Amino acid sequence: MASFENGCLKMVNWVTDEFVISQVRDYALDITEINLDYCLIITDRAILEIPRHCPHLMKINLHKCQHVTDDVIIELVKGCPNLVDIGLWDCEDLTDLALHHIAENCEELTNIDIDGCIHFTKAAILLLRERHPSCKVWGESQ
Repeated sequence: MASFENGCLKMVNWVTDEFVISQVRDYALDITEINLDYCLIITDRAILEIPRHCPHLMKINLHKCQHVTDDVIIELVKGCPNLVDIGLWDCEDLTDLALHHIAENCEELTNIDIDGCIHFTKAAILLLRERHPSCKVWGESQ
C-alpha cells in the first residue's frame, strides 16, 4: 500500500484517509516528497495532515485526487513553503483561489501540472506565470 524510500512516501490506489494520516505521522520530518497519484478516495482530512507534519516537503503529487478542495491547497502551500513541484492533474474541484495561493506562497516553484483542472482561468494561469516565469506549467491551455 505504501513505500518510503529516499524521503519519498508513495501510496497506491484505494488508501484511506486513516492510512495516509498514519503514514504521514510515522515518517513526518523525513518526508520531502509525497506521491498520492490516483488515490481516489482520500479527502481533505488526510491531506491537511501533510502541512502539519511535513515542513520539509518539496514535491507533492495529487493527480486524480478528486476530493481535493481549494481550502486544503491553501493550507498545504502555507505549511509547506519549500514546495517546488506540485501535481494537480485532474483535481477538478480546484478554482483560481488555489492557484492564486500557490503563486503567492510557493516561492521556489519550478514545476506544476494543472492539466484537467477545469476551473482555472487564463487570468489565474497568467498570474502564476508572471510570479514564476521559469516554472514549467503543464496543461496550461485552459
